[in-house]
Amino acid sequence: RNIDQVTVGNILAVGAIGAMLSPLIIGQIADRYFNVERVMALCHFMGAAIVFRIAYATSPTELYIYSFAYGLLYTPTLGLVNAISFRHLPDSSKNFGKVRVWGTAGWVVVGISVGQWLLFRAGNDGALQFKYMADARTRAASLGIILGLYCFTLPATPPWPGREKLSPL
Repeated sequence: RNIDQVTVGNILAVGAIGAMLSPLIIGQIADRYFNVERVMALCHFMGAAIVFRIAYATSPTELYIYSFAYGLLYTPTLGLVNAISFRHLPDSSKNFGKVRVWGTAGWVVVGISVGQWLLFRAGNDGALQFKYMADARTRAASLGIILGLYCFTLPATPPWPGREKLSPL
């Protein structure tokens, strides 16, 4: 179904609102109550389920809800991976920049690869590109599951002792 540009913009804005609120919620939970790698795994598993469902969404209302929920779940994983890196890199002040640069490079390579794959599948007809977006989302959901499983191989990163006594905000 065709969705107008305003609706697309609003769906993306709702995702951004979820992304802004998420560190206040999930970051606090990871800082105080659970191991960071387990919270990150849960976020990836739940995010994969949402992305899979987005592939088959049929109404803008569904997309609003899923975009918000995905923003809530995915965005904190960026900060959580930083927390793991700072706690476990031998010299984080020296090594973190290299880790972050290569993580970003990997993200860019995958993003360009998926975009090129969509263009290749569509051939010369750019309109067909939308037909294959469901395929791209199901693949993204599969990668989310792989990321969730990978989180269990990361070093245990429990909350700092005494953090659970702090106020939630």
